[in-house]
Amino acid sequence: MISRAKKYVAVLLAFVCVCMIFSPQTAYAAEDSSQHETVKVGFFAMDGYHVMDEEGNRSGYGYDFLRLMARYWDVDYEYVGYDKSWDDMQQMLEDGEIDMVTSPRKTPEREEKFDFSRPIGTNNGILTVRSDNSTIVDGNYIQYLQRYACGIFEWKLRDKEFCGFCRQQRIYI
Repeated sequence: MISRAKKYVAVLLAFVCVCMIFSPQTAYAAEDSSQHETVKVGFFAMDGYHVMDEEGNRSGYGYDFLRLMARYWDVDYEYVGYDKSWDDMQQMLEDGEIDMVTSPRKTPEREEKFDFSRPIGTNNGILTVRSDNSTIVDGNYIQYLQRYACGIFEWKLRDKEFCGFCRQQRIYI
């Protein structure tokens, strides 16, 4: 004679089997990266922002930001134009050769051509003096800049703004 415990186990197993037969099954396909949208991103050389070593490994703030964004956006990036300039990137975006570029500054001229996301960070221009210079102190830059030489690294949009500020203050660079 079959023990009562064995009967309960047999009934329970039969119930589980019936439930499995009649319950809906969900099939999951393996993720296929070919189903992801591919976005061409302008990736121009900019120290600390877009960097690529001799072996093609990418790094930098802009690259890290794109990787973080990809976590929330089902997309694959195709990085384009490392040998190009920032001006080339803007032209490539306008011509449809790339889909997106990071780091643009919103200007009225660019707003006529491009759409912009909400701000994702800030960028500041700063004045740098030698640490042993005690004559130029915070808050009194203008009076000292009128007497000292001032230099800039590259001729970019921020530099043009700085030069305009200097002209208004009668500071010659």
